[in-house]
Amino acid sequence: MAATDFDLLLDATSIGMAYTLQMSRVISRIANPELKPSEKLPNRLLFEVHIGEDELITYPTYTRPTERFLTGKYAPLKSISFALTEPYTPPETREEAIAFLDERLPPMFIRDPAYGLGVTTLIAPLLNVIRDIDGIAHLAIGPDATRIEGDIFHLNSGDYEDLRLHFGRVARNYQNESRIERTIAANDMLLHALDATRFPLQGRPYQAGTIHKLLGGPQLAGTALRGKDRIGVARAAAANAKVLAQKDPLEFAALQRDIQLVSLEALIARFRDLMAENASEPRWQTLFDANPFILSMVFGYPVVLVASGTPVGGIRFGGNGQKFADFLYKNDRTQNAALVEIKRPDTELVGPLYRGEVWPPHGKLSGAITQVLDQRAKFIKTLPLLKDNSDYAAIEAHAVDCVVVAGRTPENRDKRAGFELFRSQLKDVRIVTFDELLAKLELLRDLLADTGDTQSGSGVGAAGDEAGFDQPYDDEDRAEG
Repeated sequence: MAATDFDLLLDATSIGMAYTLQMSRVISRIANPELKPSEKLPNRLLFEVHIGEDELITYPTYTRPTERFLTGKYAPLKSISFALTEPYTPPETREEAIAFLDERLPPMFIRDPAYGLGVTTLIAPLLNVIRDIDGIAHLAIGPDATRIEGDIFHLNSGDYEDLRLHFGRVARNYQNESRIERTIAANDMLLHALDATRFPLQGRPYQAGTIHKLLGGPQLAGTALRGKDRIGVARAAAANAKVLAQKDPLEFAALQRDIQLVSLEALIARFRDLMAENASEPRWQTLFDANPFILSMVFGYPVVLVASGTPVGGIRFGGNGQKFADFLYKNDRTQNAALVEIKRPDTELVGPLYRGEVWPPHGKLSGAITQVLDQRAKFIKTLPLLKDNSDYAAIEAHAVDCVVVAGRTPENRDKRAGFELFRSQLKDVRIVTFDELLAKLELLRDLLADTGDTQSGSGVGAAGDEAGFDQPYDDEDRAEG
């Protein structure tokens, strides 16, 4: 549909602002041929901005010109609301309202009023299981814990994001399997009939998960192998790893990837727990000691960990004043040193409002920056002695890189802007937040999990298979989806 196919009628209400959808006369007459030119066009409340509760409340609406024209899409679900966690101004024009929806609605939710809002096909199963709960009439997505309260299903924003990413991975996996099946069918049903010698039957390849189902299916996580079974599985895995490495390196790489994924999932869970607990610096140092690759992701070049909690100089007469760096890395190619200073996730990054909408750095952040710069100065002065005393010469201080890991990315838009403006201007110190490190780990996990289609390549039809999951989902599609 085009922008001219609908209009939004704006009205101030006791709770904030209401936005009513009115489709064009052409579409309205297709839905109701008896509509006269002089008659008022039908309309339906599409969404509201509840200022008191800081909520965007949507009423997904059919806009197809059928017998269900301008009725609710997902009965018995009447509304889907979203917490407005950042500062906002209720839109006062049609254009502002469209832009507001585009900015505030989460991924996989329809933003175009012409399609009546709602969800896309990919996320529809989530909506359907909620609709199947007796008595639920409203879905509320926000920071509250996922729970059922009266006729409202509260869905935590983080839980929704986890489900959305998982749905995407499942969809891509099935798309890959479908392409493989169709490629085999084309060979076996067409080419093999023409020349059986040149085009032998391929047959269905091994499906990942077969052994998983054999050993316990959904209960595999709770399946405890006993005695010789446990020993046999361990030995078989080791023996097959050697064979795979020699005869099928691609499969061996896949096995390695799966093991890495399991380890990475556990690491991400541990990282989240430490963030939730606002763990102390020593506990973070223990985690990074055991997994030095986490911090290596903040550098734009290959690095190796030299030492953690290492002295970098500064000792004075009397024996005090010694400086310690949380982590000492070096460039694996140039041997150039890099220092990493770790703070806590609750470290404040933005200070009090200066004037207007200007948010300067917090004293704790500027203190951490000064601390790592002081460590660098002491390290450069003391490096020759350190190298001589430790008998370790493979490190240089040509241009020592400095990194501070601290805090969480500010949620407030203006504070976030102030933080970005400040750190982008730093020449010698890189600032990384804990949630950014977590996002890097999650991205690595997703990249490992999404292997793409290694069998069919980029052949014809690959692009078409990706289509459909971001399309508007109406209730009449439910039987098909």
